[in-house]
Amino acid sequence: MSRGGSSPSTHYRQLKEMLEKKKLISWLYVIPVIVILISLIIFPLLYSLYLSFSQWDMTSFGAEPHFIGIGNFAQIFTDRRFFYDLGRTAVVVIGALIVETLLGFGVALLLNRKFKGRGILLAAFLMPVMVSEVTAGLIWGLIFDATFGPLNQIIAILHLAKKPIVWLVDHPLLSVIIADIWQWSPFIMLITMAGLRALPSSPYEAAMLDGASGWQILKFITLPLITPILGVAVVLRSMDLIKMFGKIYMLTKGGPGTASETITYYIYLQAFSFWNLPYAAALSFILLAIVTFFITYFFKMITVEE
Repeated sequence: MSRGGSSPSTHYRQLKEMLEKKKLISWLYVIPVIVILISLIIFPLLYSLYLSFSQWDMTSFGAEPHFIGIGNFAQIFTDRRFFYDLGRTAVVVIGALIVETLLGFGVALLLNRKFKGRGILLAAFLMPVMVSEVTAGLIWGLIFDATFGPLNQIIAILHLAKKPIVWLVDHPLLSVIIADIWQWSPFIMLITMAGLRALPSSPYEAAMLDGASGWQILKFITLPLITPILGVAVVLRSMDLIKMFGKIYMLTKGGPGTASETITYYIYLQAFSFWNLPYAAALSFILLAIVTFFITYFFKMITVEE
């Protein structure tokens, strides 16, 4: 007589059915995410790509986009305003990035030491990151006010200028850069502090035993070890600076004239002031290509240094 129980083949079949059921359930969880991804990211991206090869008179009621090939892209290479805005964008990115990196790294080194009041100081430094870009623009709009702004009041007390400085007219790009440095230097600081705490202690112990000075430790140990982490922070800030819009809109609106107009603000104007969405889409893809090229080059440079 055979004993009761299931054969190995039955166990295998049951296991297979259970795994297939789990696989089906997992797909049921993933499908909503895929639908959201397609609807919120992929579809708008593909539609923007379609628009970039189209012409659309949005001022005419009922008009539809029609395909014109590479006409919008060809127009970009004859658009002097685009190249001027690209140059101003580079000034903002490079200017803000250099100061933010140096300031963030310096403050991170300072706050990496233990001292009384360190927590309060850290919280104070992190406060600007917590406000939105529009709020930062409003705050600095008040600070830069030519008549009542505290910055001009301080300059007058110190007798640094004979007359009030109209910051947003005389120095619009500098004003935008200063506002961004105030808001985002703590971001570099935070990433650097996390990196410093993750560094191995053995090289520092060996250096101290060899009698290395603080400068030598910083130059030959800390900087080489922290460079990849700083590189990631720089890339993140570069991308954020290139697409900066809120501060420019709140502080200068690209003015006076086009003196503080960056490429992102120009794309906004093309889309929502000139109602030329196809050209704005083409500008966006050209900007995407430029950013991708430089970010890829920068990452390769960091990899080679490692």
